[in-house]
Amino acid sequence: MRTGLKAILCVGETAAERDEGKKNEVLENQVREGLSGIINDGIASATELLIVAYEPVWAIGTGKNCDIEETKMTVEFIRKILPAGIKVIYGGSVTSQTSGDYIKQAGVNGLLVGGASLNSEEFVKIVNSAE
Repeated sequence: MRTGLKAILCVGETAAERDEGKKNEVLENQVREGLSGIINDGIASATELLIVAYEPVWAIGTGKNCDIEETKMTVEFIRKILPAGIKVIYGGSVTSQTSGDYIKQAGVNGLLVGGASLNSEEFVKIVNSAE
């Protein structure tokens, strides 16, 4: 029975993993392990029920965000691992100053907004930047 719920698998590297050049290895392991019971079992509706969020651990709640070009390259890498059609979004210190660029330049399918969603004016600006 369909409930309309969608799962978000959050993947992301720590600052140490990034600095050590292990980011792609970490992300690939997280995606493959996180989806192993879904994708490998051939669930046809996985693309409709699942979203993957690239959310670098070092950016969560720090005020530091992943720059647009690095995000674009990372999202492209993640998409190569995923079956076609699964949406990839970005989360990690999203602000109204950067949100539109993540959508328009980094090519993400949406944003996972944390602390900025607690300020209604800021959140409205983020939503409007996605249009």
